[in-house]
Amino acid sequence: MKQLYIIFFALLSLSHLSYAQDTSFWPDQVKHIPGLDTEIFSIDQSHSKLNFSIGFFGFSDVEGTFGRYFGTILYNEDDLLKTSITLLAFANTIDTGNNFRDKDLKKENFFDTENHKTLTFQSTRIEKLNGQLFAIGDLKIKGITKEVKVPFERTKGRFIDPFWSNLNIGFKGEVVINRSDFDIDGGRWGEKVLSEEVKISFSIVGKQPNTFKWGDAATRKTIDELVNVFVNEGSEAGKVKYLEVSDSLDAFITNGIASRLMQKYYFKEAIEFLELGIEKFPGRVNMKKDMARAYAFIGKREESIKFYNLVLESSPSDTEALQVIRAFK
Repeated sequence: MKQLYIIFFALLSLSHLSYAQDTSFWPDQVKHIPGLDTEIFSIDQSHSKLNFSIGFFGFSDVEGTFGRYFGTILYNEDDLLKTSITLLAFANTIDTGNNFRDKDLKKENFFDTENHKTLTFQSTRIEKLNGQLFAIGDLKIKGITKEVKVPFERTKGRFIDPFWSNLNIGFKGEVVINRSDFDIDGGRWGEKVLSEEVKISFSIVGKQPNTFKWGDAATRKTIDELVNVFVNEGSEAGKVKYLEVSDSLDAFITNGIASRLMQKYYFKEAIEFLELGIEKFPGRVNMKKDMARAYAFIGKREESIKFYNLVLESSPSDTEALQVIRAFK
């Protein structure tokens, strides 16, 4: 029995290694947005942490997190000083592990979540001093914006995970802020119980999803067939083929075709296809975002900003739209 276990784990390790080295889903060269010299990564909340802690009576700490947050990183592997980030957390998802305390934190003396829905950080520049990286930017809490200087480090450069073949990067860091700077007085609790300083710590994974793994086998096969027409026979043939079968294709498949074209850097083909997709599914925000992204990568800023603004009309908290528009301006 022991030998069977050894053989099983040896085979598992070999298959794991082989899969980990499969980079065929991604182009060999890195493509940057012209003028910004960066790629686009979204923060993978399921594998990231955004925490805070505050002193309680001077001998203990209350710790918490936010249940819902989004972020976008414009990233340059070789020159981190060109990197930037927008991070947005929803204040009413605050979680300290105590329902009564969380209700208090949502009230006017603390985060006043009824009037201030989100907390945001948008970097304005990255600096390096004595080997330490700092993200300097605007932190907005409770409607008040202050510049903060956040020490951080890169924990992992671009790497492809061994399971889904997503493209990932990693960072971690922490910063201490004064809650009074953001009008978080805490009422009687703030005066007698809580420290002025709040530590914010983060460990984040940025991700470019491998869209070739989206959907079940039948869905992937349908998307593959149409993508191959665009790549091998050209956009006109691809559009004709799509129109022939479009009645049977839902928004997910249509979006998947565009996403796969973009993952392989066929941005112009993606734009031509997305014109059909947006016409058929005008309410699909992700298609407008893909169009904005594709225009960004071929250097057409005005067109990109136009579609990112359309994204913000439907989704005002979209961090990619907020970050790329800000970077362009």
